[in-house]
Amino acid sequence: MNTTDSNEIARRYALLQVASSRYGKSFQDLGVQEQDEVERIALKQTELQSLILSSAEARSVVIQPELISRAIESVKARYANEHEFLQALEEHDLELSSFKDIIIRETRVETVLDKISAGVEPYSETDARIFYYLHPEKFWRPETREASHILVTINPDFPENTREQAFQRLDEIAKRL
Repeated sequence: MNTTDSNEIARRYALLQVASSRYGKSFQDLGVQEQDEVERIALKQTELQSLILSSAEARSVVIQPELISRAIESVKARYANEHEFLQALEEHDLELSSFKDIIIRETRVETVLDKISAGVEPYSETDARIFYYLHPEKFWRPETREASHILVTINPDFPENTREQAFQRLDEIAKRL
């Protein structure tokens, strides 16, 4: 299987995983916005896996067959029975053999990440909190808001809701935006 096929199969499996873990549904049962979100996450996940697997550390990773078997059984255990598991694979245009390839890929990624992080000193929650308080700029983002419309009412019974006041408020809002 070439890298392009491998990435496409990994993406399809990621769709299944993300939809299930995030929404508890199959990808096909999601709404359009949910599907878009799941697709973005799955694509990013697949790209990251490809980068990890193309690293120098990945070349020396060897995966034991029993580790693959345990990982496969762990995924199957998430389904009520074998039929539901196979049906989920079929819905995402995956075969059992490609599923095994995906599990090998994911296990390789996890092993590479474990290998890379083995040299990193463990840190405590206290260490993380100290870092957070010493570097707040790394965790700050400007506030963003989204609006589909802004309602300004007109009611001549109230002096603050006259037509002139409404237009003035609209001009002020437009300038701020």
